[in-house]
Amino acid sequence: MGSVTRRSLLQWGAGLPITAALPVLGDNGIALTTAIDAPDILQHQLAGQRVAILTHVAGVNRQRQRSVDILAALPGVTLQAIWSPEHGFAARAAAGAAVADDIDAVTTLPIHSLYGARRAPDADMLRDIDTIFIDLQDVGVRPYTYAASVRGVLAAAGGRRVLLNDRPNPIGGMAVEGPVLTPELTSFVGVHPVSLRHGMTLGEYATMLNVEADLHCDLGILRMSGWRRDMAGTAFAMDGLPLIPPSPNLPTIDAMLAYAGFVLVEGTNISEGRGTMRPFQRFGAPFVDGERLAGALQARGMTGAHFTPCNFTPTSSKYAQRGCGGVDLHIDDARRFQPVTTALHFLTTMRTLWPDAVQFLPGDPPFFDLLAGVHHLRRDIQRQRDVDDIIAGWQDALRHYVARRQNFLLY
Repeated sequence: MGSVTRRSLLQWGAGLPITAALPVLGDNGIALTTAIDAPDILQHQLAGQRVAILTHVAGVNRQRQRSVDILAALPGVTLQAIWSPEHGFAARAAAGAAVADDIDAVTTLPIHSLYGARRAPDADMLRDIDTIFIDLQDVGVRPYTYAASVRGVLAAAGGRRVLLNDRPNPIGGMAVEGPVLTPELTSFVGVHPVSLRHGMTLGEYATMLNVEADLHCDLGILRMSGWRRDMAGTAFAMDGLPLIPPSPNLPTIDAMLAYAGFVLVEGTNISEGRGTMRPFQRFGAPFVDGERLAGALQARGMTGAHFTPCNFTPTSSKYAQRGCGGVDLHIDDARRFQPVTTALHFLTTMRTLWPDAVQFLPGDPPFFDLLAGVHHLRRDIQRQRDVDDIIAGWQDALRHYVARRQNFLLY
């Protein structure tokens, strides 16, 4: 579509105005709630409807009750089926592993996988469905595939209403960082031209997808109450929402924050710490001297984090059962830490120290390019281009993205 403004969105009705917003809560000890904590709103929105829900283990309310069970118990609402994203309904499947259909032991409802034989709902799944309810915990990073699953639902809805229960961006909604996806590299790990760290909630991202991809879905966002863009991990601290890992290798807020840049390591022959106790915070390979690497990284003077040498033996994934040298990443100040910048320093340092050993995984296009969303970053690292120059090269595209993004911010 043409020029998009917030006013035009309100006129066009593509996910805005918001279908329902929770009332602003007073000083009652509750800092943050989602619509799953407001059965009256759910009842009003879903009464008389046959519903399918796209969700996973992190789809719970403040008391850790599953959104599946909450919807199934609503009077006058018929929950027909559960749909699951990558990693499955239980969020236990490995990254990239196909997930089979299943049955939920509690409700006996069928669980239809959207990360197996199909990547979007098919005609059989949509039959006898009036409303699709989405309750997923995203992590605010473009290659994380839950946004791709949401896009598939929006595109397939076929006039059915889609309601999305919005949840916090666990790494915050202020900072944006990294290259913006170029359309020729669109894939399931990059479905739309946003930056690597995109700075949106899933509800905001879904609204952008609906408008900019001309999906014309009847989309409504159930907004949170009490969330601010600067909250980041504090949304899950103290009296906040339960922090349930949305996938096996992102168990903590620090891991999610590091993933925003170090996801790029997945496209290389360097271990990103899968199969260890510190995924996305431990990196290395059999050819790495951890002491030498840590010293070289510390000499670069990065802010908000530091590295220490380590030795490890992954139990799975790259270099399973092989001894590796490497470094541990320690985030000292989450507000100052820049995951993409830090990851670039790591990759260029690795390439400088071990130019023949460090390799990008093969593919057409290479998987690294799909993750980065651009071709030039891999070539820049191979040429050992200065990190500041690399970052300067995508600032125009990033500024344009920030302007687009502004039209879809709900908080």
